Amino acid sequence: MAKPAITLRDLRKNKSIRVTGQEFFKPVKEITIDSRSVTRKDCFVAIKGERFDGHEFIPAVVAAGVKVIICNENYTPDSALAACFISVTDTTAFLAELAGIKRSKYRGVIIGITGSNGKTTTKEIVKTILSGKYNVHATSANNNNHIGVPLTIYELDNRHDAAVIEMGTNHFGEIEYLAKTVKPDMAVITNIGPSHLEFLIDFDGVFKEKRALFEEVIRSKGTLIVNRDDKYLRTYLKSYKRTVSFGSKKADVSCSMGEINEDGTQKITIRAKNFKLKADSPLIGEHNALNIASAVAVALKLGLKKKHIKESIAKLVPAKHRLNFIKAGEATIIDDTYNSNPNSVTAALKVLKAVAGKKMKVVALGDMFELGDTSESSHRELAGPVMKIKPSMVLLLGKHMKHLYEELKSDYDRVFHFDSREEYGKKIKSLSGKQMFILLKGSRGMKMEEFINQLTEI
Repeated sequence: MAKPAITLRDLRKNKSIRVTGQEFFKPVKEITIDSRSVTRKDCFVAIKGERFDGHEFIPAVVAAGVKVIICNENYTPDSALAACFISVTDTTAFLAELAGIKRSKYRGVIIGITGSNGKTTTKEIVKTILSGKYNVHATSANNNNHIGVPLTIYELDNRHDAAVIEMGTNHFGEIEYLAKTVKPDMAVITNIGPSHLEFLIDFDGVFKEKRALFEEVIRSKGTLIVNRDDKYLRTYLKSYKRTVSFGSKKADVSCSMGEINEDGTQKITIRAKNFKLKADSPLIGEHNALNIASAVAVALKLGLKKKHIKESIAKLVPAKHRLNFIKAGEATIIDDTYNSNPNSVTAALKVLKAVAGKKMKVVALGDMFELGDTSESSHRELAGPVMKIKPSMVLLLGKHMKHLYEELKSDYDRVFHFDSREEYGKKIKSLSGKQMFILLKGSRGMKMEEFINQLTEI
């Protein structure tokens, strides 16, 4: 089945564009913003970013055979360049417009996913489960912003039965912008938590931002996949009829879990109406059980059978630096270094607590960022979750983790705080060869994964 193309007639529906070199125009099937990887079939969109300006590379992409260029209206193309130039007010905004045109030509189902925690993992679970029956297109890596989402939509063609699109945000209005571009038929919001509070201010602000995805789906009378255990999101169960809930026992789709094995797998049980499935999940922890439940809710709504779902769950692979179990001599590292916020730290601590066996359990945490005015209290409030697991030792790194250290030190003599990465690394390495589980976690900027090498040298 041919990939739908955008014609000049499609583009001219925007009355503000200016077209020069029309004789060179070819219907647009592929778009790119990367001048390094263009092909003759591509349309090149010249994006002006903070560190680069795509307009500087236009002569090179035309030399490479590109015939359609989308540029800002203040750019004057060289008359010697044999290409069609489509001048627009803002190429970044027009990228979303191109995606919108492509979306209007797509006939499959689109699932939009956002949330404070677990959106990338949930996207991968939904993709894996649906791939048991359908040809599925999905966001690659975490290309979930105002550039990545339109590019992902543009890659769609009608050979894809379904698309799973992840949407991220750290400022007000971003989810609304992305949702209007994607126009999902179905939406999952994993949860509402303390993410990006530096910009979204508080939980109410996070909910206001994330709910824009649900509101867009409601406008098109689509289906909401609702976390019944989230006090913000469950309000939609009363206000909107086309919902499927996931979460606790009272949810339409619930998921319970057993012990976490030393190999990093966990037995789970998923229940829905006339449906019960037991599986061994490579994704562990209560939060991942909820992520799986939300994905199963999507799958059941789209008509997948138990066989497809069970086989797909067994194929799940933890994303890099997200609760990966890594052997280091006698020790096992639980690598959860991808990023960090209060909810995800608490979830990781629950995983550490749930691991079977009597080995020592060490908590190694780095600073959490983007918490705004709540930063100090958020770090201090981790004291309760940390002490619940009765750790053998707590190792803290960074100026913000000093607040947690202050909360713990009066009642607990096995907590150590470090400002120096070098000294922290030495302490990590001093754990040589002991039988223990070591949870390693921190915000992206803390680069906690760099300490894994020091542990694996044990």
